[in-house]
Amino acid sequence: MAIFKRVPTLAKMANAIHRTTDPEIISRFLLLHEGDFCSELRRAESERILRAQPFISEAQIRVVPDSGDEVALDVRTTDEVALVLSAAIGSGSPPLRLLRVGDANLGGEGIFLAGAWRDGGAFHDGFGARFVDNQFLEHPYTLTAEGYQNPLGDEWLVDLTHPFYTDLQRFAWRGRAGASDDYVQYMNDINSSHAIRVARNYFDFGGIVRIGPPGRLSLFGASISGDDERPASTPVLVTSTGFAPDTGSQLVNRFVSHRIARANVLWGIRDIGFAPVVGFDAMTATQDLPIGFQLGTMFGRSLSVLGSRDDDIFMAGDLYIGAVGRNNALRFQLEGEGRRSNDNAGLWDGILTNARAVQYFKPTVSEHGNRVGRVQRRLAAGEFHSTSP
Repeated sequence: MAIFKRVPTLAKMANAIHRTTDPEIISRFLLLHEGDFCSELRRAESERILRAQPFISEAQIRVVPDSGDEVALDVRTTDEVALVLSAAIGSGSPPLRLLRVGDANLGGEGIFLAGAWRDGGAFHDGFGARFVDNQFLEHPYTLTAEGYQNPLGDEWLVDLTHPFYTDLQRFAWRGRAGASDDYVQYMNDINSSHAIRVARNYFDFGGIVRIGPPGRLSLFGASISGDDERPASTPVLVTSTGFAPDTGSQLVNRFVSHRIARANVLWGIRDIGFAPVVGFDAMTATQDLPIGFQLGTMFGRSLSVLGSRDDDIFMAGDLYIGAVGRNNALRFQLEGEGRRSNDNAGLWDGILTNARAVQYFKPTVSEHGNRVGRVQRRLAAGEFHSTSP
C-alpha cells in the first residue's frame, strides 16, 4: 500500500474500498491455537502459509512470553493491494478495448471478485466474472467460480480445493468441473486466421494422503477425471470483419473427437524445505523459496464403465529441484505427459514436455536475508524445537 500513500487521490480510493483482512481469517490459517504445544515448525509453517495467500504480502509471527509457562503469538500481516483494475486502449472506435474491475480482498474476507468486459470488434462483446473464496465455509478450502462470454465462444469453471499447504497436513483434495467453446486459431496472415471450433467438457475429482514425517514424505492418492472434446470437421477463417468460409484448408476433417473417462493413481515423494528470501521475485516482500526435491506422478487408465469411448493409458510427471545460497538460488522444473492409444495400434500421442530453469543472483546480501536463510536451513535439516522467548 506504500505506493498509494504517495498519491493522495489513489490513497483515498484505496481506503474507500479496502478493509484490512479480518483477524478471524488470519487465525484460521494458523497451525497453532490456544492450548496447543508451540513448536518452531508450526510457527514457521503458519507464517509461510499466510504469506502464500494472494491477499497477504507479508507476515511475521513472533512468540512472546505470557503467564506461567505459556506463550502468546504476535501475528502481524500486511495486505496486498486489493484494487483490481486494468484497461486496454487502442486506436479506432471505441478507444476502450478492455476493462477489468474488482477487489482482491472483498470486505477483508479474503475473497476475490472481479468483472471484465472486452470489445468484440466484428463479433459480440465479451464479458464475465471471476469469484474466489480463499476460506470457504471458514476452512482452508478454496472455492473458485468463473464464467466468460468471449467474443469467440464461452467458458465456465467451478473448482473446490483443499490445497496441500504444508507437510503437517494429512490430506488434500480437489474437485472441479468446467466447459469451454472456443476457436483454436492458426495464423494465416496479419488480417486472418484459420480456426477450428472446439467444444470441451471436463471434470476431475480426487485426493491424496501423506505417508511419512514432515519434510521427507510420500504422497498417495486417486482420482477420477473426464474429458470430452468435439472439434468441428470444417474450419473457418476469422477476419477483421467476421467469419469467412475456409473449405479449401488442410484442416478439413483433420481432427477427431475424444471422450475419455479415467481412473488415476497418484504418487509422489517430497523432501522440501522453504528459504525465506528477499529481492529475488519480489523487490521487498519476503518470498518462500522451495528448496530440495519433489516428484509427482499420475498413471491413468480409461474405463468404459465411466463412460469412456476411447481406450487409452495416460502418464504424467512433474519434477522440481531447488537450492539456495547466501546470495543466489536455483530452481528447476520439468513436466511431461503422454497418452498411449489402444485403439490406434498402441501409438503414443498427446506427448507434451516443458522445462524451466531460473538462476537468481544478488550482488549484495542483507543481514535480514542472511538471518532468515540460516534459520530456514536449520528447519530443513529437521532441528525442530519448542519455542521459548
